[in-house]
Amino acid sequence: MTYEFLVLGKPAPQGSKRLLGTALIESSPSLKPWRTDCKMSALQSRPSDWTLDQPIRISVDFRFKRPKSHCNRSGVRPNAPRFPQTRSVGDVDKLSRALLDSLDQVVYNDDSQVVSLNATKSYCSDDEPQGAFVTITQL
Repeated sequence: MTYEFLVLGKPAPQGSKRLLGTALIESSPSLKPWRTDCKMSALQSRPSDWTLDQPIRISVDFRFKRPKSHCNRSGVRPNAPRFPQTRSVGDVDKLSRALLDSLDQVVYNDDSQVVSLNATKSYCSDDEPQGAFVTITQL
């Protein structure tokens, strides 16, 4: 069984934590809303007969808006990078970690059930939304 969903918004990486008093908190303030959006999108699209105890394959494409510096009047500059590879969009592994943790108890009982993960980062065109395009398959 397979299903797909789109999470709208700028993907947020799950990265470093910092110590605030005796509590560890996420460094990125955008992580919590992003994880909530991932969870809600997965829940709304999930088939009614989905079970949480199967091995899972996940494919995800994290899509980002291009910076204005990549464009000129006629479109994307020829020398603009083809893929996002700056710190401002995050590492693909940290983006994946945020997504996988948000799907716990929604798609699977524990993210250890994910046996295959294909994750990419790309730029979306001007008429496409940024976000994450996710395909979930039970194996």
